This record gives sequence, C-alpha cells and structure tokens, in this order.
Amino acid sequence: MTFGKTLRRCREQAKKTMGELARELAVSPAYLSDVERGRRPPLVEERLKRAARFLSVEPETLIAAAAAERGTIRLNTDRGEQLEAGVALMRTWDNLTPEQYREIIEIVGRSPNGGDDQDD
Repeated sequence: MTFGKTLRRCREQAKKTMGELARELAVSPAYLSDVERGRRPPLVEERLKRAARFLSVEPETLIAAAAAERGTIRLNTDRGEQLEAGVALMRTWDNLTPEQYREIIEIVGRSPNGGDDQDD
C-alpha cells in the first residue's frame, strides 16, 4: 500500500476530513489531496508524527509507509550521539543478524519517550 493510501485509510478510520487534517498540519487541502493520491512525496517526519497523533494511530504506521515509498529512512543528526549511532547502523546494517535487528527494536522500544520523539 502506498503512503498516500495509508494516510487516507488512517484519516477515514479516524473520521477526520481532509480539511481538518490539512489545518492540523498547516498545509492546504489541495496539497494533502496530492499526497493522498501519490502526486506528491510523503509528508516530512514532523508532519508524519503530528498526523499520527491527530489521527490516533501509531507513528510507526505512517513512518514505515513513508520510508517504504521513499526507499530510505531519515535520521535526525542534530546531536553528536545521534550522528554516531546513525553512522554505526549504516556501516553495519547489511551485516546484522535477525537477532541483532530484534535487539535494536527492543532497545529503542525501551527509550525514555517510547521511541516516539514528541518534541515537535
């Protein structure tokens, strides 16, 4: 399923109009319509998280759909330790075992803010 279809499904399940979501995200309804129809790329991460909160869905739902469509995952590297962790993951990503991936998921699930960056 494309990002746009995922976003539309989440919006409709939350019984929100396109106008309501557009206002929440500070974008035009026409822009949001283009995103849902796949005419524009997925929303940026801060808007993904805001949309997830507004629609009462897990942020991972929208983040995963956006990453699958883009073919990449974007990491914030504002702090040195974030950059260091991101580089370490990139360097070894293709060589990790399934168990190591599960361990990473477990570690980030235990983060102080539950793995969801709420500061936007």
